[in-house]
Amino acid sequence: MGIVIDMVLMFLATVGAIAIVACGVAAVFALRYAGKIRRLSRRTTRALKGFLQHWEKNSTEENNKHFDRVVWPQVESLLSLYRIMDGRPTITPTRRWAASPDFILRVIRHVEAAEPKVIVECSTGTSTIAIATALRQFGRGGHVYAIENHPQFAEATRQELESRGLSSYATIITAPLAQFRYEGFENDFNWYGVNYDDLPKEIDLLVIDGPFGGLNPYARYPAGPQLFPRLTRDAHVFLDDASRRDEAELPRLWRSIYPDLGVREHVAEKGMLEFFFLDRKMETFLPEQLKSESAVGV
Repeated sequence: MGIVIDMVLMFLATVGAIAIVACGVAAVFALRYAGKIRRLSRRTTRALKGFLQHWEKNSTEENNKHFDRVVWPQVESLLSLYRIMDGRPTITPTRRWAASPDFILRVIRHVEAAEPKVIVECSTGTSTIAIATALRQFGRGGHVYAIENHPQFAEATRQELESRGLSSYATIITAPLAQFRYEGFENDFNWYGVNYDDLPKEIDLLVIDGPFGGLNPYARYPAGPQLFPRLTRDAHVFLDDASRRDEAELPRLWRSIYPDLGVREHVAEKGMLEFFFLDRKMETFLPEQLKSESAVGV
């Protein structure tokens, strides 16, 4: 027992000696470099103070604004989508190229209120799943036809629809991009080279979230001359990404073709416009050139 106590005491004495030596070395170092240490301490304090002030300022101004205007509305919309949809704990992603929750929710609310029977969507993905689910949940019939130029995306959406038992509510149409020309534009348009026999002749709701906006100027303009003639009298059109410059110009460009086109702007993360016809049926103001052939595919 005495040997153990002696070993413990020796260990403690050794540790104490090392601590004393370390303190002495630190004291010598501090005395020798006191000026440098003070300067470094002041710089560190100023940097930390500046960081904290910057963080506080951003958290109370920019970050809070971003949260209030962008983050929180998406959270609220996503929670509403969960309730409307089939109760699964997850839905397909709504970030990056996908439509944001606030856009999808606005479309779903319209589906609930207006009960469109025929829906056409430019692009496919999460919004297609949500629309098909809403059609089933509300139980009022209806079908969505989604046009997609990427075969892999089209197939992924088909599989997701099948896994959720939604295949009878949605049709995915794969249509590689083709070139179109329109009077008044110098550039060609890369738009869906869809077989129009695959689309319904009358459309109650048109959702435009494609094609990709970087293909050419006003990439989504062709939806006007190509699909608007099929809209029913009470049809509505929802355009995503309306905060981008090209999409923001589409009301003016489409109104040059359809003078009675009404526009309503909705608050949304990426910008959102709703279009509808004001008083008359399409054929009463459709320009003659669009009654026959609105565009020439090349």
